[in-house]
This record gives sequence, C-alpha cells and structure tokens, in this order.
Amino acid sequence: MGYQAVLSALGDLVKRQDDEHATAQCPAHDDRVASLSLASGPDGKALLFCHAGCATTDVVAALGLTMANLATGRHEGETVAATYVYEDASGDPLYRVLRLEPKSFFLERSGKGK
Repeated sequence: MGYQAVLSALGDLVKRQDDEHATAQCPAHDDRVASLSLASGPDGKALLFCHAGCATTDVVAALGLTMANLATGRHEGETVAATYVYEDASGDPLYRVLRLEPKSFFLERSGKGK
C-alpha cells in the first residue's frame, strides 16, 4: 500500500519517478502537464499534492482508491471519526482536518486552490 499502491494506480499518467518521488498527470482534472506530485512519506505513506488545486480526496477517488490506501498496510481500516472545516473570514473553506480512527489526523486543503 501507500506510495507503491498509488504509483501503480497512476500507471501511464506517471511522467517521472524514482524510489521516493514521482510526478504525474492528475486524474481528477483534464491535466495536460504533470501537475500531481507524489512522494513517499514516513513508513511508505503516499503524500499527494495537485498543483492545479484538486483536493486529495478527489485525486484518490479518480484513481479508484480510498484514503486508507495512502497509508501503509498497518493503517488499513482507518475510518473518519470527525471532520473539522477551517474557513476564511468570508466563510469560504480553506482546509479541513480529518480525525481518523485509530487516532491520527489528515489535513486536506480546499479544492479552490487557496
């Protein structure tokens, strides 16, 4: 799971890769350049970032994966226990924090590219 699982799911969308980093076309939008960065985090976790502003959940869904697939096998089965949305002064969402069970946290930025 984790980095290797996401790398496999990206398939032909991957443009450059090594053991810990890759760039790919983002599957969540019509991407003509490689705007998706993938890195191997602690314990092989997959760290995704779309430079065009797609939310991580949208990228994961477009790959047919779940958020649990971003983690290594020992974290499979995590479920979302709570969601905390942080907004700017005008009420637009900036990012949200997912509290997972077993207890851990996942930060997701807004799909608006802020």
